[in-house]
Amino acid sequence: MEAKKNCHQQPFAEMAGFVVNSRSRFARILTSIENNQFRSSQLTSSGEPMSAMPRATRPVTKIVVVRLIRQIEFMTEINKISRIAGLIYLGVVLTGLFSLMYVPSKLINYDNASLTFQNLTASEMLFRFGIVSGVLCYIFFLFLPIVLYKLLRQVNEEIAKLMVLLALISVPMYFVNLQNELTALSLIKAPNYLNVFSTEQIQSQVLLYINQYDNGMRLIHIFSGLWLFPFGYLVFKSNFLPKILGILLMLGCFGYLINFFGSRLISNYSELGISSYISLPASLGEIGTCLWLIIIGAKEKFTSSK
Repeated sequence: MEAKKNCHQQPFAEMAGFVVNSRSRFARILTSIENNQFRSSQLTSSGEPMSAMPRATRPVTKIVVVRLIRQIEFMTEINKISRIAGLIYLGVVLTGLFSLMYVPSKLINYDNASLTFQNLTASEMLFRFGIVSGVLCYIFFLFLPIVLYKLLRQVNEEIAKLMVLLALISVPMYFVNLQNELTALSLIKAPNYLNVFSTEQIQSQVLLYINQYDNGMRLIHIFSGLWLFPFGYLVFKSNFLPKILGILLMLGCFGYLINFFGSRLISNYSELGISSYISLPASLGEIGTCLWLIIIGAKEKFTSSK
């Protein structure tokens, strides 16, 4: 009876031993993975050392798996940041186009103080919206380089810091320059203490402050251009944004600088009609980058070694 009992229990004992041994081998494999020691000396599922297996049939090592997982996590995070950067960039583009292009084209005539004053008086609310839009533009722009830094710092951290520095310099410059527009707005309302001035004098002062604001924006655009070069370089060197956008951004840097120095050195520079063409790469690069970040995001070709 005792022999028969042992005979019945033997299969169960063998099965239990197999389970214990399998769990032990699996635990050793997991421990080796956690300790970054997944080497060829580890056991396979059959209990044989990996070094005894043909190279072509060895399982994927831990380092490849970890790299793939980290790359997937990295690109997921990068895509989130790129969408945020794209939305902020869109805010900069839309408010900038409205305040720097649309409003001046409708209200400002730099050669006629009387006409400019009449336009501002008749469309005061549009002028106010232009001021508010400009403020929003540079509030967005305050955060844009910081988010772009998080997106591009893995490309080259030092150049990413330079990009942030050159971009942020323009923000306090803008808010100082904004005082010229606010002064022009206060002159439009013509408070009682301005009664000592004639209408023509007030109109001339309004246009003077508008011109001062325009000159201040030209200075600001020096840094609006300078920051594009490190930005474009980082885009060009990255694996997740199109290189053509990086090239356009770097060319845009020189476009801003050429337009500034051209307008200072050549009296009739604006009449030559080349400034719009010179600034075209910057416009294409910035708008293209904005739309790419929002619509497509950061796309990188995954590479793995076997």
